[in-house]
Amino acid sequence: MVVKVSERQELACLPNDTSDYEEAKSNGTRFYIAAQLKRGELPAEFILGDGKLYGGYANAPLQPETQYKAYLRGVTEHNGVSLSS
Repeated sequence: MVVKVSERQELACLPNDTSDYEEAKSNGTRFYIAAQLKRGELPAEFILGDGKLYGGYANAPLQPETQYKAYLRGVTEHNGVSLSS
């Protein structure tokens, strides 16, 4: 599972080409991957913005008084081919 975050709410379509937090920040991109969680490693509770690393992605702290919209994307891989939804 990949957790993606956007600081803007008006964008309805989730892009396929998102990056980690630092790259998104340096490129001025609104979307970034906050976590990548594998099946069997899903926590009972996930706190967005806790500052920890998940699957090599920084779950960057969220800014106070800022509204965020988070998206979840499931990815299936079979024989080296990935499909996401």
